[in-house]
Amino acid sequence: MVTLDTSVLADLFLPVEEGRKVKAKGIIEIVEEREIEIYNPKIFIIEFLSILRRFLSKEMVETALQISRSINLLDESEIFEIARALSLEVHPRAIDAYFIATAKLSDSILISNDKTMVNNSRETGIEAYYLITEHDKVVERLREI
Repeated sequence: MVTLDTSVLADLFLPVEEGRKVKAKGIIEIVEEREIEIYNPKIFIIEFLSILRRFLSKEMVETALQISRSINLLDESEIFEIARALSLEVHPRAIDAYFIATAKLSDSILISNDKTMVNNSRETGIEAYYLITEHDKVVERLREI
């Protein structure tokens, strides 16, 4: 199981450096190929829409949102207490606490393009990868699942 930070999924649609887009696409392909379940906090939808809408039309954003059909979304009620405890332990950004809590609750590997989120995740004992510089490690790890 994996938790994919919004930064990874948004790279599929945003005008980012081509290498980031290729890495994100490759990870999604492996996840789909190996039928690895994705778990994200429900607030992912809001963050994803907000980020994409800064750069894309409403119609393009709604089309991009189709990616969420394959994601298991955890309600705040399921992860709030874990996110609260994590906030006291490693004091991450609020949205990061929800992703870290989701990874913890679902026993998922967290993959992100946010180095701070990865470091905070690791501090809590979660297996986490910084996709930008650890792409090969991520690919290797996902192929083990």
